[in-house]
Amino acid sequence: MNFIFAVILLVGTIILTITSPQSVLETFVHGSTKAINLSIRLLAIYTVWLSILNIVENCGLDKKLQKVFSPIINKLFGDVECAKSDIAVNITANIFGMGNACVPSGISAMQKLDANSKYITSAMAMLFILNVTSLEVIPTTVIGLLISHGASNSANVILPTLIATLTSTICGIVLTKLYFKIKKRKNK
Repeated sequence: MNFIFAVILLVGTIILTITSPQSVLETFVHGSTKAINLSIRLLAIYTVWLSILNIVENCGLDKKLQKVFSPIINKLFGDVECAKSDIAVNITANIFGMGNACVPSGISAMQKLDANSKYITSAMAMLFILNVTSLEVIPTTVIGLLISHGASNSANVILPTLIATLTSTICGIVLTKLYFKIKKRKNK
C-alpha cells in the first residue's frame, strides 16, 4: 500500500511540476494543513467516543448491553459466551456511529473468537461483516464532521445513512449465513 501511495504522490508531483511549477509547494502546504485539521477534528470526535466506551465498561453497562443483545448475538454468532460482552459493546458502538471508536472491542472479541485455526469461523466472519456494514442508527462521527465543517443541517444524513447501513447489514448477514450453510453441506 505504501508503494501505491508513493507512486500516486510521485506521479501527481511530476504532473503538477510540469503543468504549474509555481504551485507545487503551495499545494503541498495547503494539502498538509487540511490533513492536519481533519486529523485534529477526528481525534476530538474519537476521544469523546472512546471515553464514553471506557465509562460504559467501567460502569458495568457492557454487561447490561450483553443481556439486551444476548438473543441477537446467540442467533447471529452461536455460542460465543467468551466474547459476548465485547460483541455487545462493538454492536452498540457501531449503532451509534462511533466508527473507529468501536475497534478495541472488535479486536478483543475477534481474539476471543479465534480458535487458533488457519481458517475464519462463522462467528469471526459475522463479526467482521457487522463491522464492515456498520448498521448506524445515529451516524455521530459523520454528524460531528459535518458540524465541524459548518454544515447548517447536519442531521439530514440520518435517514439516508440508516437506509444504506440497514440494507448492507441485512445483505451481509444473509450472505454470511448462506455461505457457511453451503460450506457446512460441502464438508459433510
